[in-house]
Amino acid sequence: MLGPEITYSDTACIITMPVDDFLYNPQGSYHDGMLATVMDVAMGHLIKKTTGVAGITLEMKNQYLRPLTIGPARCEGRFLRHSRGLSFLEARTGTARIGWSRMQRRPGRWARPPDNGARGRRSVAEAR
Repeated sequence: MLGPEITYSDTACIITMPVDDFLYNPQGSYHDGMLATVMDVAMGHLIKKTTGVAGITLEMKNQYLRPLTIGPARCEGRFLRHSRGLSFLEARTGTARIGWSRMQRRPGRWARPPDNGARGRRSVAEAR
């Protein structure tokens, strides 16, 4: 993903990106892993902009409705439900040719990390 443009509206994080053929998979469409990354970035940036704190991805599910074969593409991350500690977001990706918000749908569940600073963090081994 080279050359993305990240902007914000009142309710969304919008990423516009070129679709470069060197990121295509063998089937001739944009690699699904790159699309998942873009959607994750859109939701993560929206959490950070809204709360001022980076969120932690707890769960994500992708539904690939159509292949992305021509760009530019646009991804929009939006809140479905937002609370102090847990937020549910959605990211949709599409192009002007096939319709915005028609190609990918990715709901995600995000948690706000505990506000305990570096001193209160435990290692993975300590948490067990």
